[in-house]
Amino acid sequence: MPADWDEGKIDAIILSVHDAKENSIAWMEESVYLSTEPLHMANLRSIPVHIAHAIDSIAGNATAATVSISSDVLALYVVLTTKASGRFSDNAFVLRPGQRKTVTFTTVEAGDVLDLELLSGSLRVEHLGYYYQA
Repeated sequence: MPADWDEGKIDAIILSVHDAKENSIAWMEESVYLSTEPLHMANLRSIPVHIAHAIDSIAGNATAATVSISSDVLALYVVLTTKASGRFSDNAFVLRPGQRKTVTFTTVEAGDVLDLELLSGSLRVEHLGYYYQA
């Protein structure tokens, strides 16, 4: 671990695992290690996080929609929830500053029509710092 870890200067370490084959490198997995309980992470409490999101428009009888998310600073454990019936292709992920992530929201049953109004009206984007910032 870095020396700053024990001094409380680093709140989290993000470990990314990639698979390198010949001329390509593929992302495989990402893990977040917190230095302490979130309540005691100074940066988590003091640095405001602004996450932007947009739902791409979809055609009339669509069964899926894409949601684009981005953040101005590091956001840990970003979670998407909605009252619409369906699931997100990814959830509880890390957003790096300036990174744009796209996830797909898909209806639960094949052939069900997505309620875009309910999805957009009830979509919540939360992150770990959301619960610790004043």
